[in-house]
Amino acid sequence: MTLYDLHIHTFLSDCASGNNANPVEYVRAAEKNGLCAIGFSDHAWDESIRGASPWYQKQPFKRLSVVKELLEETDTRIKIFFGAETEYAGGVLGVGEKAAQELDYIIVPHSHTHMRGFVLPEGWDSPQKHAEYLLKSFFELCTHSSRERFFGIAHPFYPVGASKEAAEHIYSFISDQDMTECLCAAAENGVFLELNTSTFSGIELNETEDYFYSRFFYNAKRSGNSFFMGSDKHRVIPFGEPDRFMQIGELIKKLGLEERDFSAALDYISTTP
Repeated sequence: MTLYDLHIHTFLSDCASGNNANPVEYVRAAEKNGLCAIGFSDHAWDESIRGASPWYQKQPFKRLSVVKELLEETDTRIKIFFGAETEYAGGVLGVGEKAAQELDYIIVPHSHTHMRGFVLPEGWDSPQKHAEYLLKSFFELCTHSSRERFFGIAHPFYPVGASKEAAEHIYSFISDQDMTECLCAAAENGVFLELNTSTFSGIELNETEDYFYSRFFYNAKRSGNSFFMGSDKHRVIPFGEPDRFMQIGELIKKLGLEERDFSAALDYISTTP
């Protein structure tokens, strides 16, 4: 299976700044693991857009050029893409048209709900309201008036920061019918959805079928969605050490997906000016 990773954080992301997250080392690790392409998607908020949290105010788009500069003289056989992970919070998309055009792609989460009061609104902490927010924010993103500014949704419908038990409780308030309505909007508007291996890190592959989050992918497949691969790495994993992302081919099969479900995403960012 052709593997690529479009969700990698370097030391430019505040959450990875203290790790071994050097772009050159990521490239070398990707070469050894046989990936055909990688994409850097550090956190960023466009300075031209009001509404950034204090955490995002420290992470403007303009600093992302550092990664490209570090890799200018790196000789490699793999394709390198330069992107960003911005935010959707309070109804605001954290990237403007100009900033989006300067990168190969933009991914946007709607599920960084551990950022309470910024992403998850005040008073929406109960599992039922949390579920309602995931549905509402996903649909809003897929039908956003500036939809053309971003490529796909990162870790869709996964409440980041919640324990497995808490996340499963939240999911119990999301019906297949409501989820499918959102997924149809994603398919209709050409929004790519991430299979983020970090969202499966707490289970074994043989538990995939019964894992609560797998239901999202079963419904997405039936709704005609297209996907992209992402590890959400915040550090370089030395070659030879266990790397959950390298099991993504097996995970794809367990979820009833196929390699062709992931090829359109790579083609899209490879050909989009």
